Amino acid sequence: MQNPLSIRSLRSVFLLAMLAVLGLGLASAAVVQVGASDNGGAIKVKKGDIVELTLPTNASTGYDWTILPASTTLLKLQTHTSKRSPGGQLGAPGMSTFRFITTAKGSGNLSMEYARSWEHSPTTDKKFALRVDIQ
Repeated sequence: MQNPLSIRSLRSVFLLAMLAVLGLGLASAAVVQVGASDNGGAIKVKKGDIVELTLPTNASTGYDWTILPASTTLLKLQTHTSKRSPGGQLGAPGMSTFRFITTAKGSGNLSMEYARSWEHSPTTDKKFALRVDIQ
């Protein structure tokens, strides 16, 4: 007959080992922050990393950043938030933040445009482009 205490100890060791392995996988994901100064540039990231893009916006004018259809499918949008500047005055500029997760290895472009959603032809020439190399 086996000692119940030793079986319980083995289970505990096994569970702790599994949690450690899972924790190592989660700990390796990085958050890479990019912004307007990175326009036209390139970044290198790993599969599973988060790319957080923050761009200036003024939602009260109807303008916001949109992801162009030509953008890479290697980035999956997780969240998009817009916040006004501190003070929160109506008409005050703010920031839009997009969080993407890298889904596969490869290279592609993230292309954004600052426009009003109801206009067929953008009335601004504000664009953002970023080359993303996922290893």
